[in-house]
Amino acid sequence: ADLAFRQRIAQLEVDLKALELTQLRVVSAAGREGGKPDPFSSILKVKGTELLQATTELVMDVGGPLAMPVWASELQAMSNEPPPGPEWAAYMAAPYLFLRAASIYGGTNEIQKNILSKAVLGL
Repeated sequence: ADLAFRQRIAQLEVDLKALELTQLRVVSAAGREGGKPDPFSSILKVKGTELLQATTELVMDVGGPLAMPVWASELQAMSNEPPPGPEWAAYMAAPYLFLRAASIYGGTNEIQKNILSKAVLGL
């Protein structure tokens, strides 16, 4: 029922489809450059990590306060009521926090953007 939430999901779906099409372009262009890596593969890394992070952030928002394991146990200890959110939420903090590093490993996103600016835009 939340319009902003629906818009976030729709934007993620559009971005994922665009990433898939970019991946197909990179794969189809492989070998044409005489063995040189395609600079557009940097787009895959940058956008892929951004989408991973946005997806896990959305999942954390859905989980609400139970998405933080420490809070989940404290909330349960203080209440005789059923949990105020899904049980899976407490397990989502680890992937969320781990994927914060995705923009660093495999070449930082800033370095990938520099590669793109030099190879594609000629800056």
